[in-house]
Amino acid sequence: MNFRKNLRPTFPPDCFAATPGSGSGFDENDPYLAYLRSGQYKVLLQGFGGDEVLGGIPAPALDLADLLVCGRLFAFGRSLLDWALAGRTSVIALLAGTARELSPISRASAMSSSVPWLRTDFVRRNRNALQGYEPSSGLATHPCLRANLFALDGLRRHLSCLTPAGNRGLERRYAYLDRDLLEFLYAIPREQLAGPGQRRSLMRRALRGLVPSEILDRKRKAFISRAPIVALQKELDGLLLETNEMLSSDLGIVDRQKFQQHLKQAAAGQPVLVVPLLRTLLVEAWLCHMSRRTDCCKHPFPFQLRTHVYTPRDARYSFS
Repeated sequence: MNFRKNLRPTFPPDCFAATPGSGSGFDENDPYLAYLRSGQYKVLLQGFGGDEVLGGIPAPALDLADLLVCGRLFAFGRSLLDWALAGRTSVIALLAGTARELSPISRASAMSSSVPWLRTDFVRRNRNALQGYEPSSGLATHPCLRANLFALDGLRRHLSCLTPAGNRGLERRYAYLDRDLLEFLYAIPREQLAGPGQRRSLMRRALRGLVPSEILDRKRKAFISRAPIVALQKELDGLLLETNEMLSSDLGIVDRQKFQQHLKQAAAGQPVLVVPLLRTLLVEAWLCHMSRRTDCCKHPFPFQLRTHVYTPRDARYSFS
C-alpha cells in the first residue's frame, strides 16, 4: 500500500465525486491497478470485514461484559485472569473497561472520544447521525450483540461510499460479509471466535489441515501498523503547513488545532487512531473537490481562522 498517497488524496477534476470514497481510491495504488489490468479479471475477491466479524480484533472488555450479562461468574473470573496475563495488563484496568462496556454510552459519545478533533457543537448537532439514528440500548442488549451491530453498521457505511465499479470495471465481492456466514457468526458465543492470545480462533481451527500452519499461525504484519506512521513522519511538516487552512474547519466540522496536534502525536508514535486521521484528510480533499465545482462566493463560510498557524519555524518542534 502507498500510505503516502493516502495522506494527500486526490479526485479527478473531470469527474464528480458524490461521496468522499467514490472518487479517490483509499486502498489502491498504481502498481496494484496495473496488475489488475494485466489479466482478464472480472471479479475482485476482498477480505474486507474479516477482522470485525471473525474475532481478528482483541476485545477483552467486550468478552468479559458479555460473560457478566449472561451470569457466568466462574467463567468471568477465569477469563479475567487469562486476558490480564495475555495482554500484560492489570485486572483493575480490565474491570474498568468492562464497566464502560456495560454502561449505556451513546455512539455519538464514542465517536467524539475516538475522533477528538471533531468540534463539540458539530457532534451535538449531528448526534443522531453519529449514533446511526438508533437510541442507545444500554443494559437491555448483550454487549457483544451491540458491538456486532455497531461494527456491521460501520462496514455498511464504508461500502456505501464506494462506487459500484470501484476497481475500473471489476466487480467487488466480500466473502466475509456473506449473510449466511454473518448469521452463523453472530449466533455463536464470541469466545468461539477469539480468546486471550488467540485471533480468529474459529477460522484457524476450521482450516487446520487444509491450510499450511505457517500461514494459519503467522502473526499480523507489522507493516500494516508501522507503514502509516513512517509515511506520516516523512510528510508531517508538509501536512501541517497544508492544514493551516482547512475547509472542514471553516465549516465548523473539525478543530484544526486539535487535528494538527494529533498528527504530531501519531508521527511521534503515541497511541492515536490513524484511520480517522486518514479519513479526515480524505473528507477535507473531497470538500475542496466539491468547492471547486460550485460557486463558493455565493455561500461564504461562517467561521474564520483565528488560531495559531503552523509555520516552517515550528518544524523542529514537530516531535517534541
